[in-house]
Amino acid sequence: MKEENMHIESELRNQNTSSNENAEYSMFAGWVKKHKKGILIAGGAIVAIGAGCLVYKNWDSITSIFKSSKPDSIVIDKPKVSVKAAMPVVNVIPETQIETVSKIINNGEPYGVCRHPRNLPNGWNASAEKIALALENGIELREHQTLVESYFKNCA
Repeated sequence: MKEENMHIESELRNQNTSSNENAEYSMFAGWVKKHKKGILIAGGAIVAIGAGCLVYKNWDSITSIFKSSKPDSIVIDKPKVSVKAAMPVVNVIPETQIETVSKIINNGEPYGVCRHPRNLPNGWNASAEKIALALENGIELREHQTLVESYFKNCA
């Protein structure tokens, strides 16, 4: 019996310890999430200061590297590849004037267009009124079709 009680007590202690560790971790993670922007700015500043210190301490070595590599010190005696560059031919196209097109039919006199079915885009359907009107007039509408009433027009 004593062994069982001791075993239960040790398990409870382990659970309390792990929950304290989880609580500490979640507090730290929450603090990091809350101060993320400031941490990034501080880290960037530290890196920039470190790079500046390295450049300052090694300035003489850096300048000697750039002074020793002069572009005129490289001489090519015999070129191995010769390249002839030609300018591309470009034809200039003159700008044309834009004209609006309007076809006048029947000398501008309005003419009648009879009632007819019209195809609708996918997902669109005719209204219940149009379906009933089509059935009254003996017109069978297919899926994605509607009935267009008669109207007058004078251009195409």
